[in-house]
Amino acid sequence: MSSEPISPPPLTPAAKPFAKAIGASGLIEARRENTLLGVPVAGLVKTVRVSVWERVEKGAALLELDDREVRATLATQRAQVATAQAQRDAARAVLGQSETLLERLTVRAPISGTILQVNVRAGEYVSTPSSASPVVLGDIDEIQVRADVDEQVAPRVRIGAKAVGYLKGGSARPIAMEFVRIEPFVIPKRSLTGARTERVDTRVLQVIYRFPNEAGRSAYVGQQLDLYIEE
Repeated sequence: MSSEPISPPPLTPAAKPFAKAIGASGLIEARRENTLLGVPVAGLVKTVRVSVWERVEKGAALLELDDREVRATLATQRAQVATAQAQRDAARAVLGQSETLLERLTVRAPISGTILQVNVRAGEYVSTPSSASPVVLGDIDEIQVRADVDEQVAPRVRIGAKAVGYLKGGSARPIAMEFVRIEPFVIPKRSLTGARTERVDTRVLQVIYRFPNEAGRSAYVGQQLDLYIEE
């Protein structure tokens, strides 16, 4: 009884870089993890000051919310401060609260980094908490990989172990990884590779590695990566 010959895989699988290695799948993220920004109060977005791929410094204005109501309140309170000399201390305290609220209506970058996503447009309404962050910010000059190691082989992972990674479709271009840390909490597996033999009911140990985001490598936040961790 004859059988059909097995066709070769469309892409050559990556070779193990170590004599003994633990295989893991990883997800690329920005250094210090992606920063999902929120808004201090619900309201209309007046201005979006950034776009995707734009690099911003810490403290830069990203979004401005509608401030007409607060400005009207401020005008009234300033008039009260000017006329109510007898209640000067109390009036100034209330005025200071509104000035602080006005400043908070401008969402600023908590870190220096690159705008990864802008999920809001001027005129749209944002709430707090929101199901989706209006702006996602991350430092991608150096990026890190959150590798999922099956709990059954997790005891074999050593602190400081070397690792080599391969981007999907990039088996000919190994990436040397620098060990960062092991997360001290085993979690249910969330990042799926799509393999037919993959178990979705397993728990994983997350090991963090990092590498420089060199020009021409085409490594993007959210991209999957295959890792081999030296035993």
